[in-house]
Amino acid sequence: SSPLKSSFSQDSSITAQARCIPQIQDTEKNNPSALETGTWLRWQHSPVISVTGIAGEWDAAGMAAKSCVRNGDLFHLFYQGDSGTGGSGSLLIGKATSTNLVNWTKCEKPLFSVGTPGSWDSYFVGMPSVIMVDSIWYLFYEGNDGNHSNIGLAVSTDGLDFHRIKNGIDGTAVVLPIGPPGSWDDNNL
Repeated sequence: SSPLKSSFSQDSSITAQARCIPQIQDTEKNNPSALETGTWLRWQHSPVISVTGIAGEWDAAGMAAKSCVRNGDLFHLFYQGDSGTGGSGSLLIGKATSTNLVNWTKCEKPLFSVGTPGSWDSYFVGMPSVIMVDSIWYLFYEGNDGNHSNIGLAVSTDGLDFHRIKNGIDGTAVVLPIGPPGSWDDNNL
């Protein structure tokens, strides 16, 4: 059995039917694996990253993992951090890396911050979703101006230094704007 598999424990609170996961057979025990039966198993080392709770830290009050990308032997976890201060800049995007999915090293500073005052993403940025294509990192993110949220795009060649694209809607990084008045998505995405 794999070393990672032995680190999971069954928890009935997170049992689900995983119909789209391929059927896998545990050949050592000749028993169906958790993936085959559709049972989710809780990682015994959870949480793998925790908030510090230290006032003034950019992610002191909360974090939400949103995207994990493997590049070679290194896993890159992009997450939304919450300073707990409320207001502009309280939600930002951070990054942590790991070689084994158990021990993570957080970047000390936010990876991606709010836009310039008055811009479409000047209030907060969060909900990161990252993909890598041909050595280019693409960061799709929620940006908010204090009233509305849109989805924007930033790119990087190293997975650390992201730049907002300038060829989105109206010359901004917005790639998916809110809908017209009266539509289901006329306020936030």
